[in-house]
Amino acid sequence: MQLLIMNIMIHYLAPVRFSSDQVRYLAAFSKADHALTPDEHYITNFYNFFLYDQLGALGSILLSNIVLLLLINNTLLKDIKGLRLEEVILLNTAFVFLSFMNKEIIAIFLVLYLVFSKNNILIKVLLSSFYAYFSARYYWFIFLIMFLINKVVSLTNRYSIIISTIIMVLVGNIFFYFIFDHFLLEQRNRTIISLWYHNPDPINTEINWLHISNDNHVNSILNYLFAILTVMIFPFIYFLEFKIHLIFFYLVIYYLIYYFFFVRHDITKYEDQNIIILMSTFILTLLIFEPDLGSFARHLGPVFTAVAIHRARNLYS
Repeated sequence: MQLLIMNIMIHYLAPVRFSSDQVRYLAAFSKADHALTPDEHYITNFYNFFLYDQLGALGSILLSNIVLLLLINNTLLKDIKGLRLEEVILLNTAFVFLSFMNKEIIAIFLVLYLVFSKNNILIKVLLSSFYAYFSARYYWFIFLIMFLINKVVSLTNRYSIIISTIIMVLVGNIFFYFIFDHFLLEQRNRTIISLWYHNPDPINTEINWLHISNDNHVNSILNYLFAILTVMIFPFIYFLEFKIHLIFFYLVIYYLIYYFFFVRHDITKYEDQNIIILMSTFILTLLIFEPDLGSFARHLGPVFTAVAIHRARNLYS
């Protein structure tokens, strides 16, 4: 109930930048079907399923949130007596963004399925691939491939998982060049240029692209490694203006770092292994593409939710 009340309050009180995607998606409901982009087509179908025509935007958002909460409560948290403050904060952080129309709610469903379901890993990856295709979230294919490889290889500690994921990204960078004639790790810079073209106003929290080397391949790798270091450890160097909500979201990200490196995980346990692989592959994939620190925090909603549930389940197991 508390999360649903928060959804309603945020929907009306949050800064306008939180609802930028929703504005575009609401406009999509009045477009002809052939004029919709792939993600608009996906969103309109999704919220129509949750009775957009009958309940309106907020009503369909709340209904989809209720379904997600019921699923979590009746399956993953059915034996949990309560949540601690840290789990409540993580869940609330995710639901700030779920207060608006976006693609994160299905992403959360699928991430929870990947982490907590004991079904065949190939089936789980295949189902998640359908989501990536129909929602036009193509970077998910990279995340899913790396998740699958790390899972199959069954590495024994978090450091080897990080290293293997980064190696996969660097190898993929070369393959991408031969297929598409530009490096995968240049994708963030291409997005930034596109954003500048369509909107001359600067992003207040843009993840900068630096000219470090004259070699494009080397430069793309160095920018990627620099982004890992700065976005996850020193994100505030990018801020053109400080906002309380951004500071809060990055304090939560610091909690993820603490959880990843300092909380004890039994890597032989199915869920522990999955949560460590999830954090490595999801975050390191997102850092290839995302040019904006604010959107980066939003896209981490599935990770926030999975970590909160994992912490609660470990506490009462």
